[in-house]
Amino acid sequence: MSCFNWRRYEGDPYGISPTIEALTTVREENAVRRSGLRALQQITDPATASKARLDYVPVLNPGENYPGLIDDNGRPLIAPIATGQNPTYAFNYAESRAEEIRDMMFVNLFQTLVQNPQMTATEALIRQEEKGALLGPSGSIIQAGFAANLDRELGILEDKGLYEEDSRFLPPASLAGKAVRPTFTGPLDVLRRSAEARDTIQVVTTAMQMAQFDPGVMDNIDGDEALKIVQSAGRSPQRIFRRHDEVADIRDARAKAQAAQAAMAAITTAGKVARDAVPAAVQARDSGLLDSLSGLMPQGGEGGGA
Repeated sequence: MSCFNWRRYEGDPYGISPTIEALTTVREENAVRRSGLRALQQITDPATASKARLDYVPVLNPGENYPGLIDDNGRPLIAPIATGQNPTYAFNYAESRAEEIRDMMFVNLFQTLVQNPQMTATEALIRQEEKGALLGPSGSIIQAGFAANLDRELGILEDKGLYEEDSRFLPPASLAGKAVRPTFTGPLDVLRRSAEARDTIQVVTTAMQMAQFDPGVMDNIDGDEALKIVQSAGRSPQRIFRRHDEVADIRDARAKAQAAQAAMAAITTAGKVARDAVPAAVQARDSGLLDSLSGLMPQGGEGGGA
């Protein structure tokens, strides 16, 4: 496991990884397990002792007959040396150290982050948020180490003329006087944004429900920005989104089409009104309504004579 600047002790210019920190415990566990195995071998294959010097030390296999290894009184001439070894204590201790090593290597942490395929989208976002909270402290240390390494690398390259006038890596003038910092986009950063995406979805869903009674509520929501927030908290690729100029062209064409449709609707309405007005005028003339209205209107000449 390679991990830069995981932890740096005072006076040490370089950081160490979790593996280095766990190395002493790993060696201790290995030594305890070796001792436990030796004790187990003393039980399963113990050493033997004999009263007299034998010409050979037989291999005591199960079911074998060894003539001459018993005296006239029926006592064996060779016997195993059993000192009451119990390797259980060694194995239990080694297991406790192994559990400690798993914690130091964050194995148990990653095992708790296993996804449940039956969970809903909201549950998945909540689980993602929990992952970010659990991995946050560790990830911050890792990213701080990478950021320090990046700053050092850029400093070395700058000393070698990376940003000189004739260099093709010369930053644009728009970056003059501005601070530049690295932005991490790895899985851990995606996990950290899960809470933001979940809350965004909740707010948009609530606004849509309120819009059923007050449509103006949706004017407060920037749909493009909300979609970007949700996308940043997942694994969907950026290439599924259109470019800004393409989106602007599509929306402009849609606005023009809606304006043309509104104009056609207005023309249709005006034509219908005109068509309905002609029969009404003819009917009013035939019924004498127009003549009656003319008689009620004051004459211009009479008004002038008076």
